[in-house]
Amino acid sequence: MDEIIKNIWLNLTNLNGTQWLLIISISCVLSYGLFRFFNWHFKSRFEAQSQLIDLKEKQIEYYAWQVKSNPKREKIIVEKSNPILPDNWVPFLEQPKNFLLEELPNVMQQQPMNKMSADLCFISDGELLVSYVKLYELLPEKEKEKLLNEQTKFISDRFTKTIEIHEGGGTISPYLANMEFYRITETRLKELNNRIENKIKA
Repeated sequence: MDEIIKNIWLNLTNLNGTQWLLIISISCVLSYGLFRFFNWHFKSRFEAQSQLIDLKEKQIEYYAWQVKSNPKREKIIVEKSNPILPDNWVPFLEQPKNFLLEELPNVMQQQPMNKMSADLCFISDGELLVSYVKLYELLPEKEKEKLLNEQTKFISDRFTKTIEIHEGGGTISPYLANMEFYRITETRLKELNNRIENKIKA
């Protein structure tokens, strides 16, 4: 083993200036290529997630339009309090979220950190969607459109803030953008849950 290391070191010391310049140039090109790839990859994930949430919002908006365009159906829903979600059906996302929160600080490699923090964002956003729908169910018709507009603005603002961090450059930028996405989402989640609790108590 020592002999192999000595041979490698000897070969390196025998390189001339042109060869060193070539090696450094190739390393720079590869590093830049990897940076551009990961930058594109995680930017695409953010855009895909934004489009998915936008689709969910449009589905809820379409549901609201159906209710408004059919007074008879609206009357049935109000009288029977038909919810969008079945009673007592809430995806159990707390366990995987807690697992990621516990394990993430122990991860040292950048790529696993990026992936785990992105997964944390997806789980938190799923919780937010459920809370949004539950609050939507509790609101009178005149307040539902207001909530929809409010949530649409929230999603747009969140995307703008996180993508700015992501495009800041550096290998850690995807992780930082993910954690900002998570922080913003959790703040909104607590806000909606408080509003749900107040509506139920009222």
